[in-house]
Amino acid sequence: MTQIHTVTEVFDAIRVVKAGTPRLITNFFPDQNKLQTWIHCGRLVGTTADGIAYFLRRDRDFWHFYYCAESEQALRDGLLKVTHLQRVPVVVDVVGSEECVLGVLDALQFAGFCQYNRLHRMTRATLRDPVPPQDNGVEAVYAGQSDVGAILDLLCRSFDPYAKQLPLREEIKTAVTNGQILIAHVGGALAGVLFSKTQGLTSTIRYWLVDKPFLMLGIGSALMRKYLVAQCSAERLLLWVVGTNENAIRKYQHYGFVPDGLVDHILVNKFIRL
Repeated sequence: MTQIHTVTEVFDAIRVVKAGTPRLITNFFPDQNKLQTWIHCGRLVGTTADGIAYFLRRDRDFWHFYYCAESEQALRDGLLKVTHLQRVPVVVDVVGSEECVLGVLDALQFAGFCQYNRLHRMTRATLRDPVPPQDNGVEAVYAGQSDVGAILDLLCRSFDPYAKQLPLREEIKTAVTNGQILIAHVGGALAGVLFSKTQGLTSTIRYWLVDKPFLMLGIGSALMRKYLVAQCSAERLLLWVVGTNENAIRKYQHYGFVPDGLVDHILVNKFIRL
């Protein structure tokens, strides 16, 4: 594995693999801005060999593994040659419908990975009429740069970093600049966050949470309703939720989200405790 220095290196490597196959096997769908942040922070390494492009991204004290392969067999054969996977803690996501990812899961398990968690995607077609804000005295506002540290702290305290890919401080700064983060304060403390990303006519909720001391105050509702109003022109809203988190699933269903059949299998290697 060698350090990645430019976005062009990444897309060139993917292009080479893609040219040799009618069906690319991959879990790597980076946008240019996120790639640039990872590269600028020195967090991305990669290599290509035998029709496969591999990438590892450092995230706190572990690594995310990404692959682009000509076939499931090529992936299976090539995984054993990636020596980094045998030396450092690694998490890998496999996204697709249940029946379409069986071959990839088998290849990863053959290489020593074990199932860690599973996320389900939920979707909601936006309503033509905006959702009216709830008048409960809670004000949801867009975050400012002075909120970045508190947002990062709340996300890190609230989510499993292996199951939810937590953002870097630099990513939060960019998201704040782009108006992607709604927050609510109670008594000067950050009480809740809704972090989203919109591309074209699709908006994805990345994180929606309320800090434990401020539950049952209507903060989550205020954030979600403000978000739905802001996204009334989008055609589709998406999110990922842990499949066993029935409480979160019920809350999303309350706002019109339903599972769409796409699953994210999260696997880890032997250096991460189950």
